[in-house]
Amino acid sequence: MGMVCLGQKEGLVLFELAKNKENFHKENKMKFVQRFLGICLFGMSVAMMTDNAIAALSDAQAVNKAGLQRMLSQRIARDFLMIGSNVDAQNAQKDLDNNLATFEQNLSELQDYSKSKELKAQLSKVEQLWFSYRVKAISKPTKELAVEVLSLSEELLAASEEMVALIQKTSAVQQAKLVNTSGRQRMLSQRIAKSYLAMYWGINYPKADLELNNAMQSY
Repeated sequence: MGMVCLGQKEGLVLFELAKNKENFHKENKMKFVQRFLGICLFGMSVAMMTDNAIAALSDAQAVNKAGLQRMLSQRIARDFLMIGSNVDAQNAQKDLDNNLATFEQNLSELQDYSKSKELKAQLSKVEQLWFSYRVKAISKPTKELAVEVLSLSEELLAASEEMVALIQKTSAVQQAKLVNTSGRQRMLSQRIAKSYLAMYWGINYPKADLELNNAMQSY
């Protein structure tokens, strides 16, 4: 079924969180773990339902799912910054949990869909980046950690862009380019919000202004 938020990897996530004592001990450990497990259980249940409902993604669906991953890479960082800067933090937390679960689900489906060694290798790269990104995204937001989240969001975006290109290249669906373009607009809207929030919260991330301007020009 591909990667699901379950088992040995989640033990490693908790191990990494425990090692990062500066962030891990700033909030109640039990609540932290409960939130993490809640994300895992939600992601697992969604993935199980997906396996029953969808035998395999079509090319058009794969392009759309991969494009959604680009958007989620930016939206997750946006939610993290909203929580940290106390901008509608309660709703941002709910949105973050849902987006983490959705990314997990999409990645699992894309792994099942992958048809070539090249795409499988790129998905493996995305998975590794996602593992690091997710650990930081579920940590208690601080300005210092936000710099790492922002940097990883850009790495995951670039890897997801390459994934979309690979799927589109091998897709037999003529509408794939249009689907890709539409998905890119969704990503840009979230990138604009992310970069603005980084500046609003006063994060020491010099690229924020440039990324904001680039996203606005591309939108």
